[in-house]
Amino acid sequence: VRDYYYTFLNKWNKRFKDKPEMFALHGKKRFMASYPYHFPCPSCPDTVKQVVEDISAAVKKNPGIKAIRFFCDAPVKNCECTLCVNSPAGKLVTAGDRSEFVFAFFSKFGNELKKRYPDMIFHLQTKSSHFQPPRTEKLPADTLIAVLSGHFNAPDYASLRNRCRQWEKAGAKVVLYSYPRAPEMKTFPIMNPHRIADHFKAMKGYALGATMAEGRAYIPYTFSALNTYVHSAVMF
Repeated sequence: VRDYYYTFLNKWNKRFKDKPEMFALHGKKRFMASYPYHFPCPSCPDTVKQVVEDISAAVKKNPGIKAIRFFCDAPVKNCECTLCVNSPAGKLVTAGDRSEFVFAFFSKFGNELKKRYPDMIFHLQTKSSHFQPPRTEKLPADTLIAVLSGHFNAPDYASLRNRCRQWEKAGAKVVLYSYPRAPEMKTFPIMNPHRIADHFKAMKGYALGATMAEGRAYIPYTFSALNTYVHSAVMF
């Protein structure tokens, strides 16, 4: 199965300079830039159409594409235009939770894509600014969500388990997504098999498996990948 990675960051701001109505409104200006200003205006009719056409064009060029990885890094700022603010999704947005802003928009174009490609699957992930399943739009079938489970310090397992169940109830398949390194140590390698094993034990039965947060070979903390793989295989 081939996958296709779709993101707005550092792409739409260059492609659509002549269509600022597609950009989110921040203050008195519509623009897209690096995060947190990297998301379009969900209320603009052309934005959903554009995503669908972009992905359809990629599938036409490479028919083997079956999985779409949609990524929106954190933090993200929501569009402040009147339509977005007063929309059902906009009314659920808070300063600390932009989940509906991100995942309701994904669900709109995801469901449109499912009409064209019934076998298509989607891969999403939660982040610090967006972590709950959408409530104003139905999540597309065949969605896999990687639930972020915190950094090196032990997460709040009660909240993490509840979050996994929320996504499961929304129809998603759930995997864990963890950064096996201490943020204050940046990219220095850390071997932490005991912490990883405890983490998987605590979450057994709440997810289908686990994935590394970073797979690029030039990032030193991927040295923890073997630990992650071995314990994931044993626990799941």
